[in-house]
Amino acid sequence: MTRRNEEERDFTLKSAIRAILWSQGYSTRLDVLLAYEKDAQGKSGSGKIALTDLDVLGMRLDPGFRIHTVVADCKTTSGQVPERLFWLSGVGKFFGSDTNLLIRSQPLPDHAPPLARSLDIALVGPDDLSILTNTYVNPSGRILPQVWQDFFSPELLGEVLSRLSRLPSTLARVERYRETGYWMEEPYRRLQQIFVALQYMAKEGSNGPTFHLVFADFVWLYVIALWKACEALNATGLSRLERGLELYISGNEAGMRNLQRMKQSFETLARQIREDINLSLLPPYFKSLLEVVARCVRRPNAAAKMARRAEWLIIGQMIGNLGTPPWKFTDDDLIGSKLLGDVARYMVQVSGLKPSFLDAYLDLLQDWEAEQNSSGVLDTDLDASLDNQAREEVMHFSDTGVEQLGSSELGTDNTLEGHM
Repeated sequence: MTRRNEEERDFTLKSAIRAILWSQGYSTRLDVLLAYEKDAQGKSGSGKIALTDLDVLGMRLDPGFRIHTVVADCKTTSGQVPERLFWLSGVGKFFGSDTNLLIRSQPLPDHAPPLARSLDIALVGPDDLSILTNTYVNPSGRILPQVWQDFFSPELLGEVLSRLSRLPSTLARVERYRETGYWMEEPYRRLQQIFVALQYMAKEGSNGPTFHLVFADFVWLYVIALWKACEALNATGLSRLERGLELYISGNEAGMRNLQRMKQSFETLARQIREDINLSLLPPYFKSLLEVVARCVRRPNAAAKMARRAEWLIIGQMIGNLGTPPWKFTDDDLIGSKLLGDVARYMVQVSGLKPSFLDAYLDLLQDWEAEQNSSGVLDTDLDASLDNQAREEVMHFSDTGVEQLGSSELGTDNTLEGHM
Protein backbone atom coordinates (compact mmCIF):
# COMPACT_ATOMS: atom_id res chain seq x y z
CA MET A 1 0.00 0.00 0.00
CA THR A 2 1.40 3.41 -0.91
CA ARG A 3 1.56 6.22 1.62
CA ARG A 4 -0.99 8.21 -0.36
CA ASN A 5 -3.52 5.36 -0.45
CA GLU A 6 -2.99 4.82 3.26
CA GLU A 7 -3.72 8.48 3.97
CA GLU A 8 -6.85 8.36 1.82
CA ARG A 9 -8.12 5.31 3.70
CA ASP A 10 -7.32 7.02 7.00
CA PHE A 11 -9.35 10.02 5.85
CA THR A 12 -12.36 7.78 5.17
CA LEU A 13 -12.02 6.46 8.71
CA LYS A 14 -11.78 9.99 10.09
CA SER A 15 -14.96 10.90 8.21
CA ALA A 16 -16.77 7.93 9.75
CA ILE A 17 -15.75 8.97 13.27
CA ARG A 18 -16.75 12.55 12.53
CA ALA A 19 -20.25 11.33 11.56
CA ILE A 20 -20.53 9.43 14.86
CA LEU A 21 -19.36 12.39 16.94
CA TRP A 22 -21.67 14.78 15.10
CA SER A 23 -24.58 12.39 15.73
CA GLN A 24 -23.67 12.48 19.43
CA GLY A 25 -23.98 16.27 19.50
CA TYR A 26 -20.39 17.38 18.92
CA SER A 27 -19.05 19.99 16.55
CA THR A 28 -15.99 18.57 14.81
CA ARG A 29 -12.68 19.41 13.20
CA LEU A 30 -10.33 17.18 11.22
CA ASP A 31 -6.52 17.20 10.94
CA VAL A 32 -5.69 19.62 13.76
CA LEU A 33 -2.00 20.47 13.41
CA LEU A 34 0.11 21.14 16.50
CA ALA A 35 3.28 23.05 15.65
CA TYR A 36 5.39 26.01 16.73
CA GLU A 37 6.98 28.87 14.86
CA LYS A 38 10.65 28.60 13.88
CA ASP A 39 10.83 32.34 14.48
CA ALA A 40 8.89 33.15 17.66
CA GLN A 41 8.64 36.82 16.71
CA GLY A 42 7.16 35.96 13.29
CA LYS A 43 9.59 38.34 11.51
CA SER A 44 11.42 36.02 9.18
CA GLY A 45 8.41 34.16 7.81
CA SER A 46 10.40 30.96 8.15
CA GLY A 47 7.32 28.87 8.79
CA LYS A 48 6.57 26.27 11.42
CA ILE A 49 7.96 23.06 12.82
CA ALA A 50 5.26 20.42 13.12
CA LEU A 51 5.04 18.48 16.35
CA THR A 52 2.11 16.21 15.57
CA ASP A 53 -1.44 16.32 14.27
CA LEU A 54 -4.74 15.13 15.66
CA ASP A 55 -7.06 13.24 13.32
CA VAL A 56 -10.46 14.21 14.76
CA LEU A 57 -11.47 16.72 17.43
CA GLY A 58 -15.01 16.94 18.78
CA MET A 59 -16.33 19.66 21.10
CA ARG A 60 -19.71 20.44 22.63
CA LEU A 61 -20.98 22.77 25.34
CA ASP A 62 -23.50 21.66 27.93
CA PRO A 63 -26.06 24.03 29.54
CA GLY A 64 -23.85 24.30 32.62
CA PHE A 65 -21.06 25.87 30.52
CA ARG A 66 -18.83 22.84 30.63
CA ILE A 67 -17.00 21.97 27.42
CA HIS A 68 -16.83 18.28 26.56
CA THR A 69 -13.96 17.31 24.28
CA VAL A 70 -13.21 14.12 22.32
CA VAL A 71 -9.93 13.38 20.55
CA ALA A 72 -9.56 10.48 18.13
CA ASP A 73 -6.60 8.80 16.46
CA CYS A 74 -7.72 7.01 13.28
CA LYS A 75 -5.48 4.58 11.40
CA THR A 76 -6.07 1.80 8.88
CA THR A 77 -2.83 0.09 9.86
CA SER A 78 -2.61 -2.38 12.73
CA GLY A 79 0.90 -1.65 14.03
CA GLN A 80 2.29 0.64 16.74
CA VAL A 81 -0.79 0.42 18.95
CA PRO A 82 1.08 0.79 22.30
CA GLU A 83 3.04 3.76 20.97
CA ARG A 84 -0.13 5.45 19.72
CA LEU A 85 -1.89 4.81 23.03
CA PHE A 86 0.80 6.73 24.92
CA TRP A 87 0.78 9.43 22.23
CA LEU A 88 -3.00 9.78 22.42
CA SER A 89 -2.90 10.03 26.21
CA GLY A 90 -0.58 13.04 25.93
CA VAL A 91 -2.58 14.72 23.18
CA GLY A 92 -5.75 14.21 25.19
CA LYS A 93 -4.18 16.01 28.15
CA PHE A 94 -3.13 18.86 25.86
CA PHE A 95 -6.73 19.36 24.71
CA GLY A 96 -8.23 18.66 28.15
CA SER A 97 -10.36 15.91 26.64
CA ASP A 98 -13.01 13.88 28.43
CA THR A 99 -12.80 11.01 25.94
CA ASN A 100 -9.85 9.63 23.99
CA LEU A 101 -10.60 7.23 21.13
CA LEU A 102 -8.10 4.99 19.37
CA ILE A 103 -9.78 3.89 16.13
CA ARG A 104 -8.49 1.04 13.99
CA SER A 105 -9.98 -0.59 10.91
CA GLN A 106 -7.96 -3.73 11.68
CA PRO A 107 -8.47 -6.00 14.73
CA LEU A 108 -6.65 -4.71 17.80
CA PRO A 109 -3.94 -6.86 19.47
CA ASP A 110 -4.78 -8.66 22.72
CA HIS A 111 -2.25 -6.65 24.72
CA ALA A 112 -3.98 -3.33 23.89
CA PRO A 113 -7.02 -3.35 26.28
CA PRO A 114 -5.10 -3.42 29.62
CA LEU A 115 -2.83 -0.56 28.54
CA ALA A 116 -5.79 1.39 27.13
CA ARG A 117 -7.67 1.03 30.43
CA SER A 118 -4.72 2.30 32.43
CA LEU A 119 -4.42 5.32 30.12
CA ASP A 120 -8.20 5.96 30.10
CA ILE A 121 -8.52 5.42 26.34
CA ALA A 122 -11.44 3.78 24.56
CA LEU A 123 -10.52 1.26 21.87
CA VAL A 124 -12.65 1.10 18.72
CA GLY A 125 -11.96 -1.81 16.39
CA PRO A 126 -13.78 -2.59 13.12
CA ASP A 127 -16.71 -4.37 14.82
CA ASP A 128 -17.00 -1.58 17.40
CA LEU A 129 -17.02 1.02 14.65
CA SER A 130 -19.85 -0.81 12.91
CA ILE A 131 -21.88 -0.89 16.15
CA LEU A 132 -21.31 2.82 16.80
CA THR A 133 -22.30 3.70 13.24
CA ASN A 134 -25.48 1.62 13.41
CA THR A 135 -26.33 3.09 16.83
CA TYR A 136 -25.78 6.77 16.13
CA VAL A 137 -25.56 7.41 12.38
CA ASN A 138 -27.82 4.72 10.90
CA PRO A 139 -30.13 3.65 13.77
CA SER A 140 -32.24 0.58 13.04
CA GLY A 141 -30.41 0.15 9.74
CA ARG A 142 -32.11 3.18 8.18
CA ILE A 143 -30.41 4.70 5.17
CA LEU A 144 -29.29 8.27 5.75
CA PRO A 145 -31.04 10.96 3.70
CA GLN A 146 -28.85 12.10 0.82
CA VAL A 147 -28.18 15.51 2.40
CA TRP A 148 -26.57 13.83 5.42
CA GLN A 149 -24.63 11.39 3.25
CA ASP A 150 -23.19 14.37 1.40
CA PHE A 151 -22.42 16.28 4.61
CA PHE A 152 -20.47 13.35 6.05
CA SER A 153 -18.78 12.32 2.80
CA PRO A 154 -14.96 12.22 2.71
CA GLU A 155 -15.04 13.93 -0.69
CA LEU A 156 -16.81 17.01 0.67
CA LEU A 157 -14.59 17.18 3.75
CA GLY A 158 -11.50 16.86 1.57
CA GLU A 159 -12.71 19.69 -0.63
CA VAL A 160 -13.25 21.92 2.40
CA LEU A 161 -9.73 21.31 3.70
CA SER A 162 -8.30 21.91 0.23
CA ARG A 163 -10.08 25.23 -0.29
CA LEU A 164 -9.22 26.48 3.18
CA SER A 165 -5.53 26.13 2.33
CA ARG A 166 -5.64 28.38 -0.75
CA LEU A 167 -4.70 31.70 0.83
CA PRO A 168 -1.95 33.54 -1.07
CA SER A 169 1.61 33.32 0.27
CA THR A 170 1.39 36.94 1.45
CA LEU A 171 -1.07 35.73 4.10
CA ALA A 172 1.02 32.77 5.24
CA ARG A 173 0.99 34.00 8.83
CA VAL A 174 -2.82 34.08 8.77
CA GLU A 175 -2.85 30.49 7.52
CA ARG A 176 -0.36 29.40 10.17
CA TYR A 177 -2.41 30.93 12.94
CA ARG A 178 -5.70 29.46 11.70
CA GLU A 179 -4.20 26.05 11.18
CA THR A 180 -2.06 25.67 14.29
CA GLY A 181 -1.24 28.87 16.22
CA TYR A 182 -4.76 29.09 17.60
CA TRP A 183 -4.46 25.69 19.26
CA MET A 184 -0.96 26.23 20.60
CA GLU A 185 -1.65 29.36 22.64
CA GLU A 186 -3.56 29.88 25.88
CA PRO A 187 -7.36 29.97 25.39
CA TYR A 188 -7.73 33.47 26.89
CA ARG A 189 -5.46 34.93 24.20
CA ARG A 190 -7.59 33.61 21.34
CA LEU A 191 -10.37 36.18 21.88
CA GLN A 192 -7.97 38.92 20.81
CA GLN A 193 -5.32 37.14 18.77
CA ILE A 194 -7.84 36.11 16.11
CA PHE A 195 -8.29 39.80 15.32
CA VAL A 196 -4.57 40.19 14.66
CA ALA A 197 -4.86 37.52 11.97
CA LEU A 198 -8.02 39.03 10.49
CA GLN A 199 -6.45 42.49 10.45
CA TYR A 200 -3.74 41.16 8.13
CA MET A 201 -6.49 40.00 5.78
CA ALA A 202 -8.15 43.40 6.03
CA LYS A 203 -4.88 45.22 5.32
CA GLU A 204 -4.33 43.07 2.22
CA GLY A 205 -7.75 44.16 0.93
CA SER A 206 -8.76 40.51 0.80
CA ASN A 207 -12.10 39.58 -0.73
CA GLY A 208 -13.70 36.71 -2.63
CA PRO A 209 -14.89 33.14 -1.93
CA THR A 210 -11.64 31.75 -0.50
CA PHE A 211 -11.28 34.64 1.94
CA HIS A 212 -14.96 34.41 2.92
CA LEU A 213 -14.46 30.71 3.62
CA VAL A 214 -11.41 31.39 5.79
CA PHE A 215 -13.35 34.07 7.66
CA ALA A 216 -16.17 31.59 8.29
CA ASP A 217 -13.64 29.17 9.75
CA PHE A 218 -12.37 31.93 12.02
CA VAL A 219 -15.95 32.47 13.19
CA TRP A 220 -16.08 28.79 14.22
CA LEU A 221 -12.77 29.20 16.04
CA TYR A 222 -14.06 32.32 17.78
CA VAL A 223 -17.16 30.46 18.96
CA ILE A 224 -14.90 27.86 20.59
CA ALA A 225 -12.93 30.69 22.22
CA LEU A 226 -16.20 32.18 23.52
CA TRP A 227 -17.16 28.78 24.93
CA LYS A 228 -13.82 28.62 26.75
CA ALA A 229 -14.42 32.11 28.15
CA CYS A 230 -17.94 31.25 29.30
CA GLU A 231 -16.67 28.10 30.99
CA ALA A 232 -13.99 30.05 32.88
CA LEU A 233 -16.33 32.92 33.78
CA ASN A 234 -19.00 30.53 35.03
CA ALA A 235 -16.43 28.98 37.36
CA THR A 236 -15.58 32.37 38.90
CA GLY A 237 -19.18 33.60 39.19
CA LEU A 238 -21.39 35.15 36.51
CA SER A 239 -22.54 37.91 38.88
CA ARG A 240 -19.07 39.47 38.39
CA LEU A 241 -19.11 39.07 34.62
CA GLU A 242 -17.45 42.33 33.61
CA ARG A 243 -14.61 42.11 36.11
CA GLY A 244 -14.24 38.42 35.41
CA LEU A 245 -13.87 39.07 31.67
CA GLU A 246 -11.34 41.83 32.29
CA LEU A 247 -9.21 39.40 34.26
CA TYR A 248 -9.75 36.51 31.84
CA ILE A 249 -8.53 38.31 28.70
CA SER A 250 -5.56 39.69 30.66
CA GLY A 251 -4.37 36.28 31.85
CA ASN A 252 -6.13 36.48 35.23
CA GLU A 253 -4.71 38.31 38.26
CA ALA A 254 -1.04 37.58 37.52
CA GLY A 255 -1.41 38.69 33.91
CA MET A 256 -3.24 41.85 34.95
CA ARG A 257 -0.47 42.77 37.39
CA ASN A 258 2.15 42.29 34.67
CA LEU A 259 0.19 44.51 32.30
CA GLN A 260 -0.19 47.19 34.95
CA ARG A 261 3.57 47.21 35.57
CA MET A 262 4.27 47.46 31.85
CA LYS A 263 1.72 50.24 31.49
CA GLN A 264 3.39 52.22 34.27
CA SER A 265 6.84 51.70 32.74
CA PHE A 266 5.76 52.91 29.29
CA GLU A 267 3.91 55.91 30.68
CA THR A 268 6.97 56.81 32.78
CA LEU A 269 9.20 56.63 29.69
CA ALA A 270 6.71 58.78 27.77
CA ARG A 271 6.74 61.46 30.45
CA GLN A 272 10.54 61.60 30.28
CA ILE A 273 10.25 62.72 26.66
CA ARG A 274 7.35 65.00 27.60
CA GLU A 275 4.70 62.90 25.96
CA ASP A 276 1.42 62.53 27.79
CA ILE A 277 -0.14 59.17 26.94
CA ASN A 278 -2.79 57.08 28.63
CA LEU A 279 -2.54 53.38 27.88
CA SER A 280 -5.64 51.26 28.39
CA LEU A 281 -5.28 47.73 29.71
CA LEU A 282 -8.38 46.64 27.80
CA PRO A 283 -8.99 46.55 24.04
CA PRO A 284 -11.21 49.31 22.62
CA TYR A 285 -13.83 46.72 21.70
CA PHE A 286 -14.07 45.33 25.25
CA LYS A 287 -17.64 46.53 25.82
CA SER A 288 -18.80 44.79 22.64
CA LEU A 289 -16.99 41.61 23.65
CA LEU A 290 -18.68 41.85 27.04
CA GLU A 291 -22.06 42.21 25.32
CA VAL A 292 -21.42 39.13 23.16
CA VAL A 293 -20.37 37.09 26.19
CA ALA A 294 -23.35 38.33 28.21
CA ARG A 295 -25.75 37.22 25.47
CA CYS A 296 -24.14 33.79 25.42
CA VAL A 297 -24.38 33.28 29.18
CA ARG A 298 -28.01 34.46 29.20
CA ARG A 299 -28.95 31.76 26.69
CA PRO A 300 -26.68 28.75 27.33
CA ASN A 301 -28.81 26.33 25.28
CA ALA A 302 -28.65 28.68 22.29
CA ALA A 303 -24.91 29.29 22.75
CA ALA A 304 -24.36 25.54 22.69
CA LYS A 305 -25.87 25.40 19.17
CA MET A 306 -23.51 27.96 17.65
CA ALA A 307 -20.53 25.77 16.74
CA ARG A 308 -22.55 23.14 14.88
CA ARG A 309 -24.45 25.83 12.99
CA ALA A 310 -21.14 27.47 12.05
CA GLU A 311 -19.77 24.10 10.94
CA TRP A 312 -22.80 23.41 8.76
CA LEU A 313 -22.45 26.86 7.21
CA ILE A 314 -18.86 26.11 6.17
CA ILE A 315 -19.20 22.51 5.01
CA GLY A 316 -22.86 22.18 4.12
CA GLN A 317 -23.50 25.59 2.58
CA MET A 318 -20.31 27.33 1.44
CA ILE A 319 -18.76 24.19 -0.11
CA GLY A 320 -21.46 21.53 -0.27
CA ASN A 321 -24.32 23.77 -1.47
CA LEU A 322 -26.66 21.66 0.67
CA GLY A 323 -28.87 24.55 1.76
CA THR A 324 -29.90 25.48 5.28
CA PRO A 325 -29.57 22.82 7.99
CA PRO A 326 -31.99 19.91 7.55
CA TRP A 327 -32.84 19.59 11.23
CA LYS A 328 -36.00 21.01 12.80
CA PHE A 329 -35.33 24.41 14.30
CA THR A 330 -36.25 25.13 17.91
CA ASP A 331 -36.20 28.55 19.57
CA ASP A 332 -32.68 27.75 20.81
CA ASP A 333 -31.56 26.99 17.23
CA LEU A 334 -32.98 30.27 15.96
CA ILE A 335 -31.45 32.31 18.75
CA GLY A 336 -28.17 30.43 18.35
CA SER A 337 -28.09 31.40 14.68
CA LYS A 338 -28.83 35.02 15.58
CA LEU A 339 -26.01 34.94 18.13
CA LEU A 340 -23.71 33.51 15.47
CA GLY A 341 -24.63 36.37 13.14
CA ASP A 342 -23.87 38.87 15.90
CA VAL A 343 -20.47 37.26 16.47
CA ALA A 344 -19.69 37.53 12.74
CA ARG A 345 -20.79 41.19 12.71
CA TYR A 346 -18.64 41.95 15.73
CA MET A 347 -15.62 40.23 14.14
CA VAL A 348 -15.94 42.07 10.83
CA GLN A 349 -16.31 45.46 12.48
CA VAL A 350 -13.46 45.03 14.94
CA SER A 351 -11.01 43.60 12.39
CA GLY A 352 -11.86 46.11 9.66
CA LEU A 353 -12.75 43.52 7.01
CA LYS A 354 -14.89 44.62 4.09
CA PRO A 355 -18.68 44.57 4.62
CA SER A 356 -18.94 41.86 1.96
CA PHE A 357 -17.56 39.35 4.49
CA LEU A 358 -20.49 39.99 6.78
CA ASP A 359 -23.02 40.11 3.95
CA ALA A 360 -21.87 36.74 2.61
CA TYR A 361 -22.01 35.18 6.06
CA LEU A 362 -25.42 36.54 7.00
CA ASP A 363 -26.88 35.47 3.67
CA LEU A 364 -26.24 31.89 4.76
CA LEU A 365 -27.85 32.46 8.17
CA GLN A 366 -31.29 33.31 6.88
CA ASP A 367 -32.85 30.58 9.04
CA TRP A 368 -32.86 32.92 12.03
CA GLU A 369 -34.91 35.46 10.09
CA ALA A 370 -37.80 32.99 9.94
CA GLU A 371 -38.86 33.86 13.46
CA GLN A 372 -37.94 37.38 14.53
CA ASN A 373 -39.83 37.10 17.80
CA SER A 374 -37.60 34.28 18.99
CA SER A 375 -34.65 36.65 19.29
CA GLY A 376 -36.09 39.26 21.61
CA VAL A 377 -33.20 38.72 23.98
CA LEU A 378 -30.93 40.17 21.30
CA ASP A 379 -32.67 43.48 20.92
CA THR A 380 -29.53 45.56 21.53
CA ASP A 381 -27.61 46.05 18.30
CA LEU A 382 -23.87 45.62 18.49
CA ASP A 383 -23.40 48.30 15.84
CA ALA A 384 -24.23 51.09 18.26
CA SER A 385 -21.77 49.99 20.93
CA LEU A 386 -19.03 49.46 18.35
CA ASP A 387 -19.67 52.92 16.89
CA ASN A 388 -19.33 54.49 20.31
CA GLN A 389 -16.08 52.66 20.96
CA ALA A 390 -14.70 53.70 17.59
CA ARG A 391 -15.01 57.33 18.72
CA GLU A 392 -12.94 56.64 21.84
CA GLU A 393 -9.38 57.45 20.80
CA VAL A 394 -7.78 55.34 23.51
CA MET A 395 -4.52 53.46 23.17
CA HIS A 396 -4.74 49.83 24.16
CA PHE A 397 -2.01 47.97 26.00
CA SER A 398 -3.20 44.36 26.08
CA ASP A 399 -1.50 41.02 26.41
CA THR A 400 -1.95 40.31 22.69
CA GLY A 401 -0.11 43.45 21.68
CA VAL A 402 2.89 43.30 24.00
CA GLU A 403 5.10 41.23 21.68
CA GLN A 404 4.20 43.32 18.66
CA LEU A 405 4.49 46.78 20.25
CA GLY A 406 6.84 48.74 18.05
CA SER A 407 7.21 45.94 15.48
CA SER A 408 3.71 44.98 14.39
CA GLU A 409 2.30 46.54 11.27
CA LEU A 410 -1.15 46.35 12.79
CA GLY A 411 -1.71 48.67 15.73
CA THR A 412 -4.68 47.73 17.91
CA ASP A 413 -5.82 51.33 18.33
CA ASN A 414 -6.18 51.65 14.55
CA THR A 415 -8.40 48.58 14.27
CA LEU A 416 -11.73 50.36 14.32
CA GLU A 417 -10.77 53.54 12.54
CA GLY A 418 -12.92 54.20 9.51
CA HIS A 419 -14.65 50.83 9.51
CA MET A 420 -17.84 51.49 11.42
